[in-house]
Amino acid sequence: MNVIKIIGILMKISTTNILEGIKNNEIRGSQHLYKQVLATLASSLLCLSAGLTNGISAVLLPKLVHDSSLSWGSGFGSWIAAIVPISSILGCVCVGTLLDGFGRRTVHILLAFPFIAGWLAMAFAEDFPTMMVGRFLTGLSYGAVRPATIIYLGEISDPKYRGIILLCPSLALNLGVLLSHIVGSFIYWRTSLLICIAPSVMLFAMLFFIKESPYWLIAQGRVEEGVECFRWFRGNGATAESELQNVVEKQKGKTSKFSVKELFDTLRSSAFIRPTVTVVFIFLTVQMCGINAFPFYAYDLLRTMFRESHIATFFLIMAVDLIRVAASIVVCLFGKRMRRKLTFVAAAHGTTVVLFGLVVCGLYNNLFILPLTLLVLYTSLASVIASLGWTFIAELYPTKVRGIGSGLSGVICFSLLSICVKLTPGLLTSGQPVMYGTFACVTGVSAVVLTFILPETNGRRLQDIEDSYNNKDKDIIVTPL
Repeated sequence: MNVIKIIGILMKISTTNILEGIKNNEIRGSQHLYKQVLATLASSLLCLSAGLTNGISAVLLPKLVHDSSLSWGSGFGSWIAAIVPISSILGCVCVGTLLDGFGRRTVHILLAFPFIAGWLAMAFAEDFPTMMVGRFLTGLSYGAVRPATIIYLGEISDPKYRGIILLCPSLALNLGVLLSHIVGSFIYWRTSLLICIAPSVMLFAMLFFIKESPYWLIAQGRVEEGVECFRWFRGNGATAESELQNVVEKQKGKTSKFSVKELFDTLRSSAFIRPTVTVVFIFLTVQMCGINAFPFYAYDLLRTMFRESHIATFFLIMAVDLIRVAASIVVCLFGKRMRRKLTFVAAAHGTTVVLFGLVVCGLYNNLFILPLTLLVLYTSLASVIASLGWTFIAELYPTKVRGIGSGLSGVICFSLLSICVKLTPGLLTSGQPVMYGTFACVTGVSAVVLTFILPETNGRRLQDIEDSYNNKDKDIIVTPL
C-alpha cells in the first residue's frame, strides 16, 4: 500500500538524513518520492503555523484577561479574535498575484516572515495595538497558506500520491489547532507564543533543499528549468515523461504574461468560470455545515444541549480537536484508494442527515445519549468535508490562472466562514432546531449540486483536468458517483 510506503519513509530516517541524501543524490529507488515527501513536510509546517494561529485565541484570551500586568479595557478580546478573519481575506486577495508572479516556493518563504514577525510582536506586546499588529500579521499569512500550499503540492506530486499529499495540509492545520490548545493551556502565554515561531523557522531550513514548481516555471516560459525541476520531483520514467511532454506541448506559443484583454477573456472563459462555481458550492458545504464555526461556540452549544452536564471547557475543546485530527488521519490513510468526489459528496449527504437528526433532538430536551452520538457523527463527517474541500482547489483551475483562482477560492472560503460565524449566535438564540436546520438545508442543497458538477480528480493528470473544461465534444465535469 503506497501510503504505508510514505509513512515508512518518514519513520525510518530522520529529516536530516533525508536532506543530506537528497543533496548528495545518494538515495536510490525511492529518491523522487523522498523529494515529494520533503516538499509535503515543508508545506505542512506552514499549515501547522496556520493551525496555531487559528487555535491560539481560544486559550490566549482567558489568560490575557487574568494577567494583572495588562490593562487594555473591556472588549479587547473580541477584536483580537476578529482581526484574523479580516486579515485572512486580505491575504487571500494578495496570494494569487504573488503565486503567479513570484512562484509557489518563493511564496512559501515570504509567508513565513509575517508568521515570525507576528508571533514575536504578540509575545513581547505590552499594549493592545502591538497585540493587534501581531494578530494581523499572522492572520495575513493564515489566509494565504491554504492556497499556496495546495497549489504547490498539487503541481509537484505524482498523480498516484496526490490524493494523500493534498490531505496532509489539512492534517497539519488540525494538529496545529490541537497543539495550540495544549501548549497555550499549560504554558505561560508569552512563552507559548514564542514556541509558535518554531515551525516557520524549520520551514526555512527545509525549503533550502526544495525546488520550484515545474508547472509554474514552464508556464513562465522557463522551459528548461521547468523540465529539470519536473524530473527532480518525478524522475524520468515513461509515465512522468509522457506527462511532461504533454505539459510542455500545451505551453508552446503561450506567453508568460497576461495582457488586460487576455486576462479578461480568461476570467470569462469556461475554464475559469466553471471551477469557480464549483468552488463556491464546495465552500458553501464546508463552511455552512457549521464545523468551522462550531469551535467558537462549542461551550455554549454543548452546555445548552446537555443542561445537566458540567464538563470542563478544556475537555470539550480537546474532544472536538481530537475528533477532527482523527478524521484527518483516517482520510490521509485511505487517500490513495478512495474516490475523493464520492467521499466528499457522501460525507456531505451524511452530515445533512445527522444535522436533521440534531433538529429532532433539539425538540426533545430530555434526550442525552442520542444527541451525544449524533454530535460525534456530525463532527466526524463534517471534519472529512473540511479536510477534503481544499484538495480540489489545486486541481480545478488551469495552470496560468491557478494562483488567481486559488486566491479567489480563499476569499470565498473566509467570507463564507465570516458569514457563518456571524449568523450562528443569532440562529442559536432562535433555538438549536433552527440553527441545525439552517445548516442542514444549505449543506444538503450544496451536496446535491456538487453531485453533478464536481469532477473526480483523484489520479488524473492536471493537464487532463484542465483540458476537460475546454473539451466541447465530451463534458467531463458532470461525472457519476
